[in-house]
Amino acid sequence: MHFESTPFEELRHLPVRLLATEEPWQTRLAMGAPGAGRVDVCWDSVAASASVVWMQDDDPIVALHRDLVNAVWVSSEGGEVRVTIESAGHEWKSSLGLVVGARVRIDDSLWQG
Repeated sequence: MHFESTPFEELRHLPVRLLATEEPWQTRLAMGAPGAGRVDVCWDSVAASASVVWMQDDDPIVALHRDLVNAVWVSSEGGEVRVTIESAGHEWKSSLGLVVGARVRIDDSLWQG
């Protein structure tokens, strides 16, 4: 399985906080959403997995995990950070998208075929 992600050097220039990880093939970042808490995203390029945890006052509101991940893309536009996690299996594809800015938006799609 081929895994792609936004290069670490590019992440350093985005409005995200890079957090320590246990292994060099793992990436973890945190994004603040004023009034909506914090969103942590981490991915492991060896295990081909990713997770998203949206927290408010240190309590998880939403926790999502994906396996069979083939791409994680992070970008920033108009004061918002956008994350897309793409996964695929034998007969399905999924895209988990989130936008973190003044609020948090999550879009989770699954397709057959």
